[in-house]
Amino acid sequence: KFEVAEGDLSVVIGKRGSNAKLTSRLLGWRLDINKEAAVPEGFNDKINAAAALISQILPNITENQAMVLAYQGVNSLEALQEMEASDLAELGFSPAEAEEIVERVKVYGK
Repeated sequence: KFEVAEGDLSVVIGKRGSNAKLTSRLLGWRLDINKEAAVPEGFNDKINAAAALISQILPNITENQAMVLAYQGVNSLEALQEMEASDLAELGFSPAEAEEIVERVKVYGK
């Protein structure tokens, strides 16, 4: 039994199954080719990916700050540009951190 990525499935099987048939003949095995099972992405994986995206948008942001923003669903430059220091303070940032993030967004968001 062979599992392949969905994008490679048509190549592995070939036109009218020719690649699979040839491989089966060469190996002397009966092939069972299936699409690779998708691994569901967990919540923490999504949060980590969002935090990484925020870190790319704002290179000088701390990992903790990026995680806080990600947990709050802020994961794009547009969302960050709409936020004011008071909004960030409501998310748990200190007033100084909030002002610093707003300034970074202005500089890196251009």
